[in-house]
Amino acid sequence: MLEIRSDVRAHETIAAAYGISKAQVSLIKRFEEWRHLPLNASDREVLERRIEREARGQRYPHSKLTPDDVRAIRGDGRRQKDIASDYGVRQGVISAIKTQKIWKHVA
Repeated sequence: MLEIRSDVRAHETIAAAYGISKAQVSLIKRFEEWRHLPLNASDREVLERRIEREARGQRYPHSKLTPDDVRAIRGDGRRQKDIASDYGVRQGVISAIKTQKIWKHVA
């Protein structure tokens, strides 16, 4: 798998060489599969750039919440439905915030 990550050939060529699908090659190259394998310096740089580009939290253009809102939500003991109503989001968003499935980067 490490060879696939560093292979510069077209995904179709790599897939044929290893007997896997192009989709599988793409997942491996995007670090979405085989994440447990060690990263070399080049892989680490690619992954760090990808993380920096990801829109998360306030950088997501349609975000209704701020990091301060998220901290307040996590500390709010009321029913999730009531909290959601106050912030203009769905109850599922509140649940995901409280269980740290989203906004993980906010302490």
